[in-house]
Amino acid sequence: MGTPVIVRSLASALVTLGAVFLADTRGKFTFPDGKTEECTTKTGQSMYVPAGEHLPENLSNQPLEVVLVELKTP
Repeated sequence: MGTPVIVRSLASALVTLGAVFLADTRGKFTFPDGKTEECTTKTGQSMYVPAGEHLPENLSNQPLEVVLVELKTP
């Protein structure tokens, strides 16, 4: 049996982030305006995450393993 999908509360990223995924995953972001965006990532893939509110949801049957790095402007 897989890990249940857990929906957390609305997250507010106050800063822009870089994300590096440590495992394959499928996820979905829901934004305050109701729009959604699904993404599939592979181990080692990186992603730019702009500052803003979103509701993250793990759609895979595995735990989400990701390293988040705060990106600062010079």
